[in-house]
Amino acid sequence: MSRALWVAALLCIGCGWLNRGVPWGPSPEAALHAAIGEWGAVDTVTVLGFRDHWGKSTAGVDVLDAALLSALGHHGVVVNPDAGIVAPSTETLRYRDGGVLPTGWQDLTGDTTPRHGLVVAGQIRKAEAWTYLRLALADATTGQLRAHGTTRISQQRLDDLVASALEDTVGALQPVDVVYHVVGRRDKAGFAELIGVEEGVTLIEGDRLQIRLKTYQDCEVFAFLYASEGGERRNFLDPQRVYEGRWNYGPAENSWITLTEGDQVYTLYLLVAPRIDEDRSALWEEVTQLQAQGQIDRMSGLELVDDALAGFLQQAVSTTDSALVLRGNEGLQRAEEPETFAYVDGTVFEHHADILQGVAMIRAISFHVRFE
Repeated sequence: MSRALWVAALLCIGCGWLNRGVPWGPSPEAALHAAIGEWGAVDTVTVLGFRDHWGKSTAGVDVLDAALLSALGHHGVVVNPDAGIVAPSTETLRYRDGGVLPTGWQDLTGDTTPRHGLVVAGQIRKAEAWTYLRLALADATTGQLRAHGTTRISQQRLDDLVASALEDTVGALQPVDVVYHVVGRRDKAGFAELIGVEEGVTLIEGDRLQIRLKTYQDCEVFAFLYASEGGERRNFLDPQRVYEGRWNYGPAENSWITLTEGDQVYTLYLLVAPRIDEDRSALWEEVTQLQAQGQIDRMSGLELVDDALAGFLQQAVSTTDSALVLRGNEGLQRAEEPETFAYVDGTVFEHHADILQGVAMIRAISFHVRFE
């Protein structure tokens, strides 16, 4: 989502909200504008942006970052670099107890901060009906605190701003193009053999799997292995934001997930969408209930898991279109030329990529694993 859309949402905090029976207080921009006004003369800053209690960036954090940039601009403060927030939204920023800047902040600012410049960072805490914003201005060379302050805004107001911004961008959701490889490996007598991982195939206990993917638009991805017997889940790729043109590896470029349980049916799920909800508790509760009711038996009933994931993904992107669930090879595009992967142990594989395109997509591959 572009900064411009977030700012537009902030500027449209319109009428009717003041009549609600909830604590309202100032808008995020007004609250931050007042806090920055206490700093005195400031020319140029590098902005790390806000993070929540766990150091994560959320939709609410995005709204606050946009408000911070706007408030700085109204005070005539030049934000360096022109891009605005320098800390990637996918990066967790850790704060030590009482710290005003996150650990490793020098690495985040890099060459963007001029000598003797200043850096701005913010933390948020939720308490009852309020969200508290702690804003710190520090020396970019030493980390020494120059100014700080805490203000608060209504949690309801922040939630409404987030919802409004998401609604404004639903119609702007663009298809995502994904090129991905599901690489299977079998080690026999000291040699590595490339094995195909297709719907309904039978693999052997001890075989290993890896995902390699690249997208042509910024988006979010999540990939995991699901066991029909017992419902165990193992993540290939934790839910995360990925950036166009970069290769991503699950679990890592030279690491694999080993199939350790024979007489089992596994499903590899790859989810791709503009955003993926951080709260997956209701999803897992639904899948666990299906398991407990005996509706999933090896290959049988997996379409119910597909449907649960599709509903979760569709809700996360707030689109009226159904999430695309792709099983088998029907509708699947395959790259004409293979790509070559070289691993640190000397193994070299050539593998053809599969290609997906859509707004919200789920690739599902179910297979048997037998004892060796």
